[in-house]
This record gives sequence, structure tokens and C-alpha cells, in this order.
Amino acid sequence: MHSGVEVAAHKGSKKRYKDILGSLSVSLATLPKSHENRQLELPGYGVSLCNLIIWELLVSEHPTINFLMETKKKVIKLQDLHFMNGLNGFFATDCIGHGNSPADGLAILWGSQLNVDFGSSSLHHIDLMIHQCRRKFPITIEELLDRAFINMAWSQRWNFSMVSDLPHHLLDHCSILMESSSWPRGDKR
Repeated sequence: MHSGVEVAAHKGSKKRYKDILGSLSVSLATLPKSHENRQLELPGYGVSLCNLIIWELLVSEHPTINFLMETKKKVIKLQDLHFMNGLNGFFATDCIGHGNSPADGLAILWGSQLNVDFGSSSLHHIDLMIHQCRRKFPITIEELLDRAFINMAWSQRWNFSMVSDLPHHLLDHCSILMESSSWPRGDKR
């Protein structure tokens, strides 16, 4: 059973997985069978606590696509996430450096319902194209475009203005309405 899964803690002492990760909602029953007799380890000792936390989020939220940045891990360590959460697609770039000061690192994981084509990759980018998503994502680019952008100087000059989205029935985008109860005027002297 999963009750034999243990985490190697500092100074070689062993504690139960659920004691170390008591604040997380991961239960021993949700661990994959491949981990039944495998020791899971804390950061610096093997599988990181960060990987376990990310895995817990993937199990609880069931996202279709996941993009991780600043992973600070080599690809071989990130493959644990790929195997643990059951997502079919995985691509990652290695971090720069090792030991106490790794930097960068990217990873992307996706489900079987997506058809993904790769363009290129480097230590700092992953270029890919997703086909057949059929707008199943709750956030689309159109939502990001329906915003008004201002800076501090503008907001101080036009401090009584208000921006709102107008209803949209036939369009993908909202019209943006800017209202102001008083417009700035010069001195009357």
C-alpha cells in the first residue's frame, strides 16, 4: 500500500509523507502506483518539495496546458512531473548552472486533447503552436485586448475619469467607454 511511502528528511531521519506535507491536500491514495515503494525526498535530497506542490496543483485543478518558468531544474528532474500527473506531452529546457545557484529553466506540459507542433527552443524560450483547442480555454487573447492602459501622469491629470466595457452581443471584443465628470481646465486668472 501507499502507507510505505516515506520522505527522507534532514540528517537521515524518516517521517511519513503526510506529516511533512500536512498542509497540502495530496493524499497517499492519489500517488501513482509507480511511487508505492519509492522514497520521495525533500529539496536537496532528490524529488523536490516544489515538484510535489506543483503535482498537487495539477491533480487538483486538471489544467489542459501548463507552462512553468524559472524551474531551476534539469530536464531529468522535471520529467517526474510529467510521469506523476499523467499529462501526455512534455518539453523542457535545462536550467543554467547547478548546486546552490541554478537559474532559468522552462517547461511545458499538456494533455492528450491538444495537438502541439514545436518551432524552436533555447534556454530562454519555447516556441510552439497549439492546434485544435477550439476555444476550450477560459482566457483568450480577446479578453486581454479588452482593457484600457494608463500611466500615473495621465491618471493624476484625469483623476475623475472612469473606464468601463460596453455590452457586446455580436463581436468577440468589448467596446471601451471612457467617461469623465469633469475635464481639467486651465486657470481662469
